[in-house]
Amino acid sequence: MSKPQRQAVMVAVIVVGFGATAYSLFGRKSGPTIASKFTEAGVCLSCQAEGVVTYPRGEPAPHRCPKCGTPAFYPWYYCYDCNKRFVPALVQREPGGPLRLPLGVACTSCGSGSVTPLLPNQPEYEDAETAPLPKWP
Repeated sequence: MSKPQRQAVMVAVIVVGFGATAYSLFGRKSGPTIASKFTEAGVCLSCQAEGVVTYPRGEPAPHRCPKCGTPAFYPWYYCYDCNKRFVPALVQREPGGPLRLPLGVACTSCGSGSVTPLLPNQPEYEDAETAPLPKWP
């Protein structure tokens, strides 16, 4: 191999090396990691037991109650306007299907949309009054 050919090969190797390095540093987009399991504080509408459940992503409420095992465990929400915790008014989306959370959650006490799900271990909401729970069949 002649000297000009060797120089051309070396330049090509260096260019490929820089390209690979740039791709490994900047080319791969690593977005935020989405959890595979979620934990919520809530209440069982069947046995009235309060607690915390962990469930896989994509599994909508109702969840199985940790106390009685009935799929009647729904998450607590907190209303910033009336300072009450509540379980939203439930809807039956398909005939014979389970009662589900509505798509737009509003406070069952005052009707406000200024609400947030209650996560476990949030001491600032521990003393909140509780709105009446939805009726369980």
